Amino acid sequence: MMQDACRVAGTLMFLLALTGCDRPVNRAAERQIRRVLPDLIGPARQYDVRVHNAWSRTLGGRLSRVEIDGHQVQITNGLVLDRLQLDLQDVRVDTRSQKVREIRAARFVATVSKPNIDEYLAGETALAENLRRPRVTIHTGNSVTLAAERVALGVGVPFSLTGPLVIAGPRRIAIDPQRMTFIGIPIWGPPLDFLKSRFETGLDLNNLPFPVTLRAIRTEPDRITLSGEADVSAVIQRADVTYRRTADAL
Repeated sequence: MMQDACRVAGTLMFLLALTGCDRPVNRAAERQIRRVLPDLIGPARQYDVRVHNAWSRTLGGRLSRVEIDGHQVQITNGLVLDRLQLDLQDVRVDTRSQKVREIRAARFVATVSKPNIDEYLAGETALAENLRRPRVTIHTGNSVTLAAERVALGVGVPFSLTGPLVIAGPRRIAIDPQRMTFIGIPIWGPPLDFLKSRFETGLDLNNLPFPVTLRAIRTEPDRITLSGEADVSAVIQRADVTYRRTADAL
């Protein structure tokens, strides 16, 4: 009876279900949040959750900060992100209705590595019979080199393009067409267009499960990091739908 009396159910960001008085409150919340993240964000090798809050505030449905860290997260176009991090600030939960009422701010950081980009490009260019061995080289200073071979008469002719990355919209990056350099093919043509398009489509953040606004690009050898803000209202709406689906399945 005492155990039932101390149960508190609510949604924290996506789900706050606190079960059992013998467990630390924040750890219980973190465990329940992890349960719904595959539905909320997508399949991943692992999700880590960290609630930064006094336990008494957590019980009252007010969370100062919630950090979510997904590892090897697959988004809808098939690209695998090495990490997808969400940082939620000042989350307010109605523990009676089990709904997230407010998130003051939500930031995201998405990191993708050369091996995962190469794998994505290989799967996409398999559709183009005259291209093979697509690959990316990521440089410091926000630039990349895309390379592949165009098959002609059974022989692979190598070509590459190098250019800086720019923010092309709220959820898109692009290789700046005005500052690209080419090796192997002296004029613009379908192979270059195809490879550039596939790379940009792979990193299109419209494939995330909720809208975001891209603010920054950072590159280091073999790694691209994109960061900005997540649409708070969309996160809340998706969390509510995900919670209801999960609750019905339990």
